[in-house]
Amino acid sequence: MTSLIRSVDDANLADGPAVASAVAAALARCSSLTCLRLSSNNLGDGESGYLPASAVEGGPIEVGARVAHLGRAVVVTHWDGTEVKVCPLAPDLSGLDALARAMLASRSLTSIDLAENQIGSGGAALLAECLRQACDEASQAAAEAGASSRAAAEAGASSRAPPLRLRRVDVRENYLDEARAPDAHGLLRTTHDEQAVAALRDAGEAARLELLI
Repeated sequence: MTSLIRSVDDANLADGPAVASAVAAALARCSSLTCLRLSSNNLGDGESGYLPASAVEGGPIEVGARVAHLGRAVVVTHWDGTEVKVCPLAPDLSGLDALARAMLASRSLTSIDLAENQIGSGGAALLAECLRQACDEASQAAAEAGASSRAAAEAGASSRAPPLRLRRVDVRENYLDEARAPDAHGLLRTTHDEQAVAALRDAGEAARLELLI
């Protein structure tokens, strides 16, 4: 198998982190996968798709109300009288973290599509940190293997092979410069965080990736 595609519109609130964790576990066992497409799976654990009112507990249901969905505390972001959208008070990025580490450790994966997953600034910062760590580990391994010999140093960084097997990462349409959190009244507020995007760009450049933002 060289490619895997999973894309779900209006992904369930709890589905994204579980999907990311499952794919990460599978990726660790797969030695032939080169392309992974995971757009629109809510891997950043953001706002849900439309849910029936019966899917939430507590109330009354109104925009800004704090209710529960699948045992988690969430905020109502949309309500039309019959269907509701909710967003978690504390997004779960553990699945995204596991996926990021698995994709960077893969010996076969060269391209991954993470577009439209509501990753946000928190996810951008997480990906940037994982990229930095992976590059540092790759550089250390190369040095221990003798790749940092005088001849390699004289050749210059531009002629050396990229530090990671992964070459292309698509993270477009992910609100990477936004942090969303409920205020004191339970309403979801958005603040901008350009530093997370800058950190991700810098990490991608260091890894010599084609990073689509």
